[in-house]
Parts: sequence; C-alpha cells; structure tokens
Amino acid sequence: MEQHLLSENVLEFMRNHNLEKLDYGYFVMYIHERARNRPKEWRYGQAIFNYMEMDFGDIARQVQFIDGVDCFYNDDYVNEFVDKCWERCSVKELCWYT
Repeated sequence: MEQHLLSENVLEFMRNHNLEKLDYGYFVMYIHERARNRPKEWRYGQAIFNYMEMDFGDIARQVQFIDGVDCFYNDDYVNEFVDKCWERCSVKELCWYT
C-alpha cells in the first residue's frame, strides 16, 4: 500500500489564509467564490476542478480518477466533486492510500 501525503497542500492553504482549521463551510465558500470569478472561457465545473487542483494539489485528480467524480466536463457533478474533495482534505491523517 502506497501512502500519499496531502498535508503540505492543505497546511499551506491554511497558512496562506490564516486558518487554524479548515472547516467545510469555508472550504465550499472559498472554492465557489474562486469559480464565480473564473476566466470567461472556463465552464463552472472546469473552474472548480482547476482551482481545486491549483490550491489543493493532487486532491482534484484523486477525486477524478480514484473516486470517479469529474466535474471538469460536466457541471452536474460540481457539488459531489467538492464534497469528495472535502472528504479527502479532512481525513485525520491527511493522507490517502492506493
């Protein structure tokens, strides 16, 4: 079993936003706010995916390829995608296994 640490991406985000903890409400508000201010050529789901990858690293790809939830091409999956990303950010060990 291979361990992939996520703590650096999440902890760096928390430091950059002066957060002592990352809660679900802030996480969702933040990523949707970024998507609302996306480049006009990006679809909403594409923006959610891209900003999640920019700000939280591999989490977006893990949700896309391991969990099978991809909002990049289909905006209907945005909420499920964000929730799966939250689950991956909020695990106690801040890591995942393959």
